[in-house]
Amino acid sequence: MADIDFDWDGLREMQKDLRICATDAIPYASRDALNSTAFEARKTWQGEMAKTFTLRNQFTQRSVRVEKVSHATKDINRMQAVIGSVAPYLDEQEEGATMLGDGGHSYPTPVRTNPKRPVTRRNWQPNIKLWGGRPKFGSPKQRNAINISRAMRAGGQMVIPLQTRYGTVLARTMPTGETVKLKILWNLTRTSVRVSPHKTLEPTMQEVERLMPRAMIKAIVFQMRRRRVLGY
Repeated sequence: MADIDFDWDGLREMQKDLRICATDAIPYASRDALNSTAFEARKTWQGEMAKTFTLRNQFTQRSVRVEKVSHATKDINRMQAVIGSVAPYLDEQEEGATMLGDGGHSYPTPVRTNPKRPVTRRNWQPNIKLWGGRPKFGSPKQRNAINISRAMRAGGQMVIPLQTRYGTVLARTMPTGETVKLKILWNLTRTSVRVSPHKTLEPTMQEVERLMPRAMIKAIVFQMRRRRVLGY
């Protein structure tokens, strides 16, 4: 029987390419995919914040941070990119929380994104001077109308007591032409309030799950072309 010779050059080339993939291309692709997806997640999360919250400034969106995968590691199992926020109130917005009033008597309710931001000095209860008194006749709606009417005639910002379905509140009047806006400062009746969840991170992570496979494929193809392995 005649001898059969095998040419192993192609196999050796394939083994070399596979080794490059395992030691360089795939680890670098994994790192790049995780990092790029984390930054896309930051952009998505900031967009969800803009849709969900009434943002008075840019702090909430700028609070989002990305911790990239370290360039030092090639161990895929140890790679992780982290996205989070330094704003201390976003976890309560995400999951909901119960806010307790100061001393168990009342709680501040200013209109703002951050429910824990310190109340400004002029809105501290001891510094508030009620205007217009408390009408002693009529229904709660009538008494409210009287106080608001007095405030409109005065034409300036002042704090008045109002009766609402949430109890007695202190509201600052903010006249705008022929109307007046009310900014509720304090609830004097209830000792706590439940903050409902306003989820922004959950839809962001759902979007990350959708983006990750595409980002991984793109990163792998780039690394393989860069190293000219396996026919790329």
